[in-house]
Amino acid sequence: MTHRKMKYTFFDKIYFCGEIDGSLTDGVAAITFPIAFALSIPLFRIGEVWSLLPIALIWFAMFRIVEYIYDKHGRRGKVLIHFRGSKYDARKFAYPLLLSYWIVLPALAYVAQHVFLK
Repeated sequence: MTHRKMKYTFFDKIYFCGEIDGSLTDGVAAITFPIAFALSIPLFRIGEVWSLLPIALIWFAMFRIVEYIYDKHGRRGKVLIHFRGSKYDARKFAYPLLLSYWIVLPALAYVAQHVFLK
């Protein structure tokens, strides 16, 4: 059996940056919340109470999927070992990366909503 080398993605960097300081967030939440918020933005336009159910389902499903991939599927340990000691291990680089990801992704979704859902 050959051992394939694992490819690390941008989301692995976000996961690692979220994990280095558990008091701010964790890796699963660091990845999940901006994506779930971006997917929920079109539903916010509806403005009805019943639209909260699909929004809650989106958030729950995203959290469970990312949790499965990283925690249950074994990717968490590999990511933590791979990025330990790298520039992503320093808080001075990790926090700006997390904040930019948390701001840019929902902002792009918000702009796309106004362009495509007029």
